[in-house]
Amino acid sequence: MTEIKKRHHYIWREYLRNWSINDKINSLLLQDKKILSDVNLMNVAQEKFFYKLEEFTKEEEIILFELVKAWSEEATLEMNLEIFKTFTSYSKVKKIAADHLKLNPNNHLKLESELAALKYNSIENIHTLLESFGKKIIAVKSMEDLKFLDDERDLFLTMIFIAFQYLRTKKMRKSVENVLKANPLLSVKFVDPFAFIFSTNLANSLTFHKDLTFTLLENFTTKEFITSDQPLINLEKDIKDINNRVINFRVYYPLNPRLALIIHYDKNPKEKYILEKPDEKEINELNSYMLTNSDRFIFSQTTELLEYYKTCL
Repeated sequence: MTEIKKRHHYIWREYLRNWSINDKINSLLLQDKKILSDVNLMNVAQEKFFYKLEEFTKEEEIILFELVKAWSEEATLEMNLEIFKTFTSYSKVKKIAADHLKLNPNNHLKLESELAALKYNSIENIHTLLESFGKKIIAVKSMEDLKFLDDERDLFLTMIFIAFQYLRTKKMRKSVENVLKANPLLSVKFVDPFAFIFSTNLANSLTFHKDLTFTLLENFTTKEFITSDQPLINLEKDIKDINNRVINFRVYYPLNPRLALIIHYDKNPKEKYILEKPDEKEINELNSYMLTNSDRFIFSQTTELLEYYKTCL
C-alpha cells in the first residue's frame, strides 16, 4: 500500500534550516507569547493533512473550470487548466472506484489506500517539486550569487518558487478562505486551486516584467534578520486603489540571518541588482514588519532576539 504523507509543512524546512543549528530552531509562539528553543525542524510550521484534494460536485467543478479560464492570463491558461485537472482528479477517481467496488468488493482496502494517497499526497508532492526550484535563491551568499537570475530559465523557476511560497502559507489560506466565505456562489473548497492559479499568474508577471529589480540587503549590524511562518511579505500590501486592490508588489524575503531580498518593480531602473547595507533601525523595521504580518511563529537563531520581540507583542 502507498504511504500516506500525514505531516504537511507549509514553510519549506530547507529554508528554515538557514536559521537553525543542527536542525534545531528557536521560535516565538505569538498567541501564547512563549519561546521554544531547540525545536526540531520537523515539528514547526506544519499541520496534519494541511493539503488535500477535495471532492467536488459536478456543479462545483463547472464553476471552478469557468473561474480558471476567467482568471488565467493567456500565458498561464494551459498550466492552470492542468492544475484544474489535478485538483478535480480525486473526485473523478473516487467515482470510478465506487463503480469498480460494486464489481470487485474484495479490492476495498487497496482502493481506499490508493484514494487516500491521491487525496493527501498529491499537493504535498507538487510543493516538494516547487521547493526544488528555490534551492539557488535560499543559498545566495553574495550579489554575485544572486546573478544566477540572469539566466531566463533560472529566473522563471525561481519566480514560480517565490509565488508559490508567498501564497501557500496558513496565513494566506485564511485570507483566501475569508474571501470565499463572503461570496455565496463560491465554495471554500476552492481555496487551494485558487492559491495555485494566483501563483502561476504572479510568477508569470514577475518573470516577464521589464522593470523587475532585485535589492539584496546585507546585514552587518548586531541585530539579525528574523523570519516567520509567512516569510514573504508585500511591503506595499496596504497601498490600494479606489477598488481596494493592491497596486504594487514589493516583496521582502529574508534569506538567512544576514541576508534578505526585496523583489520589486522600478519604473526607471538604473540597475537590475542593487546592494544595500541597512542600519540597525532599518533592520528592526523589517523585523517588526515580519512580526506583525506573521501567523503563529517567529523564528530566530537566538532566543535573545525572540525575547526582545516578545516584548513588542
